[in-house]
Amino acid sequence: MLLNESKRRWDRYAQAERAALIQRGHEFFDGVVQNMGPGPGSPEVQAQVAALHNGVGLFYVCTLEIFRGLREMYAMHPAFVATLRKRHPDLPEFLREAVTIYVDAR
Repeated sequence: MLLNESKRRWDRYAQAERAALIQRGHEFFDGVVQNMGPGPGSPEVQAQVAALHNGVGLFYVCTLEIFRGLREMYAMHPAFVATLRKRHPDLPEFLREAVTIYVDAR
């Protein structure tokens, strides 16, 4: 169901909008990497996680429960892990912890 909704919304976006969404995703992950030093609970990282949560919401309604589930995908799904590790070797686990903190605070 979420996959169908995501695809439906993606298909509605114009080429330029798709490019902007992809760029936004890159900026989000770069922002997390740039702010890893203070830890996953830092205000800077938590702002990036909030941006990710809002960004996912452009594709389907992303409840906190769904977002909590996504954190495991970032740290365990081979394709996500490989992509995130290219940005920083510790990013999958760091992101899982950052999302946990974000969701638990709400």
